Amino acid sequence: MTGLNRKAFDELLQAFCVQLELEAIANTQKPRLRSLGGGRKARLLQAKDKLFFILFYFKCYPTFDMAGVLFDLHRSRAHHWMLRLQPLRLECFRAENGLTRT
Repeated sequence: MTGLNRKAFDELLQAFCVQLELEAIANTQKPRLRSLGGGRKARLLQAKDKLFFILFYFKCYPTFDMAGVLFDLHRSRAHHWMLRLQPLRLECFRAENGLTRT
């Protein structure tokens, strides 16, 4: 469903986890509006779920309504996750191929 076999997915997952950690560090630098743990709980909790979502999205290009049904999200949340994970996916591929950001 993503165009990758399991081994390639697992290798990409390692690089994706690094990018998620870097994003988390960057987000801790910003002042919080709510206390930690406040707000709605995310549907895509694990890194492998997030990576699968973004790879599936760019392989199939479902509408946000369809992605919401498939991943048990509201369409606005599917759009939010796509916007949030797209730059991480790009950085992950750049890191895997040894490319630098320009």
